[in-house]
Amino acid sequence: MRSTASYGLVSAGTTAWSLDQGTAADGPDARYVRLLVLAYLASLNKSLFAAKCLVEVVTDMYRRGVTLEDVKLMLSLASLQNGGQMLTALDEDVLTNYCAVIMLALEAVGVPLAPEGEERMRQLGRRNPADDQTGVIAGLRGMVRVAVDQFLSGTTLFRLQLMQSMQANVEGEAGGASPAIRMLQQNTRLVIIALEVVRGMGLPTEVPLHQPPGEGSDEEQQRQQQQQEQELDAQLAQRHWVPGFLAAGGDAGVEDGSTEAQQRAAAVRLLISFMGAAQGFLFPAWDFAQQAIQCYSNGWIADDVYKQLQDEEFAQTGGMALQVARLPGTSNVTAAVFARWLSLVYMTLVQLGAVFSGAAQRDGWAWVSGTGRSPAADAGQEGEEEAAAQPEGTASLEAYGLADFVLNTIRNEEQKELLSGGGVGLAEAAAVEGVLAPPPAGRQQDQQGFVSLEDPSLLETSPAMLVMGQQISLVQMTRQLVLQGQTQEATTA
Repeated sequence: MRSTASYGLVSAGTTAWSLDQGTAADGPDARYVRLLVLAYLASLNKSLFAAKCLVEVVTDMYRRGVTLEDVKLMLSLASLQNGGQMLTALDEDVLTNYCAVIMLALEAVGVPLAPEGEERMRQLGRRNPADDQTGVIAGLRGMVRVAVDQFLSGTTLFRLQLMQSMQANVEGEAGGASPAIRMLQQNTRLVIIALEVVRGMGLPTEVPLHQPPGEGSDEEQQRQQQQQEQELDAQLAQRHWVPGFLAAGGDAGVEDGSTEAQQRAAAVRLLISFMGAAQGFLFPAWDFAQQAIQCYSNGWIADDVYKQLQDEEFAQTGGMALQVARLPGTSNVTAAVFARWLSLVYMTLVQLGAVFSGAAQRDGWAWVSGTGRSPAADAGQEGEEEAAAQPEGTASLEAYGLADFVLNTIRNEEQKELLSGGGVGLAEAAAVEGVLAPPPAGRQQDQQGFVSLEDPSLLETSPAMLVMGQQISLVQMTRQLVLQGQTQEATTA
């Protein structure tokens, strides 16, 4: 299978584009922009896991000496290069605000800088990236300090969301809370999430994060802190806390060079891209197709990539949105749709004749068969028995159905190109239909003997039509990326 490093991000009617090549922010800056945008768009989908990934990226930027001014410049340059299609001006402002809040929280608890970060701060004459008394940072500093004190006194994200939810019910405002109050609550939640992530990652801090301030002598408090740090280390060893999103950004690499660690990083990247693409954003949709193609080219079985994700990571019941839920609400549905998307890309590549190096390892390597697993599925015998109780032919029937869907979609695309008379080039403008826009109006088929009544609002109100349109678009995107790769290889040969 060909390398996907040269594939660009393409929108309908535009030329190939990617942050991986030729940007004004080459090197790690391009990686940061890519990951920041993906995590931000995914966090809009009420994903706590996406919010944690956003914190992970900003924390690494902070430790390497990337300032808020650098973030603004990187986002502006990337947006200009992409014609303003990656983020709106409002989204840029909101993402910049999120980065400022996280950086101030890191400064408040004393997260240390990496050596390159310290060197850069010496050149700028600053103590840390948040050491700025003007602009956005100065206005947020007091709010962040209050939120940090809340965390140090024992406030958790669930407790904070519960208090904010109860406060909203007591106020009983007909129009809801004012935008200023909602922004304050959201920024407070982001601070709590950031500190929970820093504590979970085990980063050293000047302010202890493992316990609220307690009474007693300094020796007793130090002994309690050491005990809690040991307990936390034991929990981290069992939970594998670090999400792995930053490792999926390219030059960051994966500390553990095992195949499983690389698959974990790729799976996290796929999930974050999926969370944004499912909302209709084009940038993460192309990224999902690219990353799935890369997994295919690595010879990784689709089911193995999918199993690197945990059930709670699919949940959309937390994060920066004001929702109170201890249990994952829609994780099973989200996991099922994610699995179908990954299977669709793999099956599209199969239909296009792409060679898969791991084909001899296992039957059914091109689709995910473990959708809808219970939280106990990864824990032991109970999950295995539950999976074994499913009908043997269920996964095969679904796989055959997906294969037919992919084949028919590819045939339709080939037919459209033949009718256009110009091949892929002239058909590119109509290559993606269902992710952001419905099919063109007025497309009708002459069916004699049937009386039909058109519903113009069906495409906008039907979840089934939305899901179908997104799946068609995913096949179209995958096919277009492969054809572009073939064209580039032919011109360079």
